[in-house]
Amino acid sequence: METNKKASNPKRITQIKKMPDILKVSEISAILDCSEYFVRKLIRENKVSGVYCGHGYRVTKKSLINYLEGGAA
Repeated sequence: METNKKASNPKRITQIKKMPDILKVSEISAILDCSEYFVRKLIRENKVSGVYCGHGYRVTKKSLINYLEGGAA
């Protein structure tokens, strides 16, 4: 079972702010140290807003930061 890695870690948020505005699922899973399945689950449950584009989902950096800070997608 996957654990929630949501803890608002300022170092993690700083790392995300240096990344491109649009992130791939694989990039997010590496940052959060979780599986790609977990990231897609966050998208399906509307905890982060994502769009299916080409061969996978894309998530805005702003949406991910809002999620980590405890806000809505």
